[in-house]
Amino acid sequence: MSQTVKYPSYRHEKIELFLVGIAILFVLVNALILSLTQEGSVISQVIYPAIIWTLAIGAVYLFLERRLPQRDRLIYPIAAFTTGWGVLLVQRLAPAFVWRQLLWAVLGSVSLAVVSVMFPERTGDPGGLRFLRRFRHTWLILGLVLLATTFIFGVNPSGEGLRLWLGGNVPFLGKVYVQPSEILKILTVVFLASYMAERHELVPNRHFKIGRFRIALLPTSYVAPLLFSWGISVVLLILQRDLGAAMLFILTFLAMLYLAGGSWEAVVIGFTMMIATIAIAYLIPVPQLDVVRLRLDTWINPWIDSSGRGFQIVQSLIAVSSGGIIGEGI
Repeated sequence: MSQTVKYPSYRHEKIELFLVGIAILFVLVNALILSLTQEGSVISQVIYPAIIWTLAIGAVYLFLERRLPQRDRLIYPIAAFTTGWGVLLVQRLAPAFVWRQLLWAVLGSVSLAVVSVMFPERTGDPGGLRFLRRFRHTWLILGLVLLATTFIFGVNPSGEGLRLWLGGNVPFLGKVYVQPSEILKILTVVFLASYMAERHELVPNRHFKIGRFRIALLPTSYVAPLLFSWGISVVLLILQRDLGAAMLFILTFLAMLYLAGGSWEAVVIGFTMMIATIAIAYLIPVPQLDVVRLRLDTWINPWIDSSGRGFQIVQSLIAVSSGGIIGEGI
């Protein structure tokens, strides 16, 4: 007999209001500090992005408060905080791109409001997730097809290197590029969450022994489709030589598999497979896999090419050395 799994949810409205307030205070104070540090006074070009972000975040909060009063109260403040922090960092490191970053943040906020209207909350199905579950295979196939189009129509905004983006000149917006692997990440999570939600009652019911250890086995009907979809995604990403995204897919899959079935054996086996795959890719002299060798060599000793391949790691080491554990602030 299956048993309904109840996950903890934080519903108290004061928690969300307090956390959103902290996020807004963090962004506004750091924007003010950034302006005083860089310009010696309060400059509108530095302050306005933070103010616009605050208005967008506040408007969406009020909208959700009226539209989805039974929502989880932790998700939105976390998303708002990380988005605002991102706007601050872009303002600090690449101010020429801050308005574009802000545009995407506002569009994301509007999209959140639109989705909450299109898929209203239903009893037992918060946020209208039934629509996502019903077409989970369609979403996955759509993401894979979109990713596969980069092999034909892919471009690189810098003009050279890996062609992992789709896009070009868009009227009134200029040059707009989208990386399909980012969309595929979301669609893959939707597929896995939907599939596992229907099988949350499945618990390892078969075991085998290795010496004193008793290892649990998940049902094949539960694991096989997930491994198949995960394998297709990883193969496509490896062909694109995007090692970071491929590893993120694997780790996300393992985390969701553990949350759904509670089997640490599956995580250990999956993690071992990931390490073995990286080791094999490092040792095999194939041009398509040279990104693995390049990333590992750079990670082991970034100082060999500190101004080239190891630039980001070296800059990170210098930043940590300069700021210590608590850093130097924005």
